[in-house]
Amino acid sequence: MSINKYTQNAEECFRMAASAKDQAEETAWLGLARSWLQLGRWSLKERSGGPGIVIPASGARTKAPDLVA
Repeated sequence: MSINKYTQNAEECFRMAASAKDQAEETAWLGLARSWLQLGRWSLKERSGGPGIVIPASGARTKAPDLVA
């Protein structure tokens, strides 16, 4: 999977979190976004041998960060 796809999936999760009906749903979407970013980090690290990315603090509700360190 391309790095851009991980970012796109995380961004969609952030959008869903922003429109969540309650705190539990928001937390679930933010957890999924974090997981997509973690997968992207691991993928990037595997491809480049580099340090990958920094995952944002929980509660972030904006555009996902770029997956390039």
